[in-house]
Amino acid sequence: MARENGFFLLETVLLGLILMAAAEAFLLYSTTEHMRINSEAATTAAFLAQEQLALAEGQDVETLSQAVTLPWLGEGDAVEKNGYHYEVETILQETVGDMSLREVTVNISWTENHKNKKMSFQRVVKCRD
Repeated sequence: MARENGFFLLETVLLGLILMAAAEAFLLYSTTEHMRINSEAATTAAFLAQEQLALAEGQDVETLSQAVTLPWLGEGDAVEKNGYHYEVETILQETVGDMSLREVTVNISWTENHKNKKMSFQRVVKCRD
């Protein structure tokens, strides 16, 4: 019998399996990277809201009792973090039943992958003795 040149079926199947595994690894990597970027932006928004709530809570009684909205209280005018521009909106509302308390709502919004994202956080603060 003469030796045949070329690939055997087993070699071709093994090569196909190796290529499929490599493609699956690349897909897994790209999905993981996308999830990391999303969670990084959401975590940054949560920390910005936490900072804004803490700074709002530290405002004087007169500001808290009279204001309806508050500007960004952190450092700098614009909030640019991790390559994203975050919009911070802080709304103060009276609570029902207790005039000494105000509900502070912080809305954080940003654009990620051409989609508008938004997170909202609330806290009740005491503004009168």
